[in-house]
Amino acid sequence: HGIAGIRWKCLVCQSVDLCTLCYMNDKHDVNHTFARFETYTSPGVEMSKRNSKNNVKIQSRGIFVGTRVVRGYDWDWANQDGGEGKVGKVIDIRGWDNESRRSVANVMWASGSTNVYRVGHKGKVDLKYVVDSAGPFYYRNHLPVLGQPIEGFNRIAIASGRPEKRNDRSVQRRRQSDNHLPVLGQPIEGFNRIAIARSLSTVDGQRNTTTALFNVGDKVKVIIEDVNELKSLQEGHGGWNQRMAEFIGQVGTVHRVTDKGDIRVQFEDCHNRWTFNPNALNKVISYSYGDIVKICDDINKVKELQKCHGEWNDHMSGAIGKMGKIVKVYADEDLRVTVDGQTWTFNPLCVSLMPGSATEMNNTMISHPTREESNSRLAEFVTTVSALSGSRHLASAK
Repeated sequence: HGIAGIRWKCLVCQSVDLCTLCYMNDKHDVNHTFARFETYTSPGVEMSKRNSKNNVKIQSRGIFVGTRVVRGYDWDWANQDGGEGKVGKVIDIRGWDNESRRSVANVMWASGSTNVYRVGHKGKVDLKYVVDSAGPFYYRNHLPVLGQPIEGFNRIAIASGRPEKRNDRSVQRRRQSDNHLPVLGQPIEGFNRIAIARSLSTVDGQRNTTTALFNVGDKVKVIIEDVNELKSLQEGHGGWNQRMAEFIGQVGTVHRVTDKGDIRVQFEDCHNRWTFNPNALNKVISYSYGDIVKICDDINKVKELQKCHGEWNDHMSGAIGKMGKIVKVYADEDLRVTVDGQTWTFNPLCVSLMPGSATEMNNTMISHPTREESNSRLAEFVTTVSALSGSRHLASAK
């Protein structure tokens, strides 16, 4: 694993690099001079020796394991804590998946429930302490001050650990890398252009289109029935909590879509919000009488989906890929759809809403078309709707 946060490089022993905790705990030789690198690309700053008389080592105080806390400035979790003013105890400090380190606190509330809360992740702080706790010691003069320019220190070249020189290769590499950045207003020349569709990224050999389908307020269902499979999917996507198994097959509401594309879901009668891998969810659409839908054009997929949902009838093949009108919604969510004058029962997963239907407008919260369709497409649609509206004799297959 790489070093998370500030890198402390020994300028005497070239192979020694320490994380902040080890550096402040006096690992390696305190008589050796170190350089501080705040980021991968920033110039190093030479520190005084840790055993210098001028260095002040003090103990940190704040939110650490054992601290009693209450909800803070950025609290966004309803009454997970039991209500305003309720006190919890920090039982662990950890990172948020692979995004940040030591940035969230695991808290146990008086009710016995536990969850993680931001204490620096994405610049947010959900908690504040009732009484601060003692943390590790640190060298005050060796830490950078936010927003303050670096003065009075030697700047060190990144790769070599030596004072920076004009002909230093590491400096040249950084200058050459500037060519990889776009120039505002300047056309792209001399490079191959690659088309990228983020919502169609490949995951485990399969196209992942789920993230693009979810919006705040959408109804979603946890579709992974095997607990171990769901637990595996959660790695790197919000993590796993045993209580998440309770919501398999349940429908919840999308509260937030994270920067990574994971889906935070609020379930009814549950104070916690759970972060799910989007591949573990399906969007749930409530169909209405009169909605215009299109039947899936993959006949083999339809046959499979029809099992226990009205079953398959060979005469239904004439409806494949065509548009129809919903004439009934059953209690089990199966749909009665009229296509070319005949009525069939379909699994709702076999159909997709056409733009302009009432349900589509409710789900997208827009009341106008998002793009112009070709005249031929529009003509086909109008003709089909007219035919459906004029149908008086509906054949039954159920």
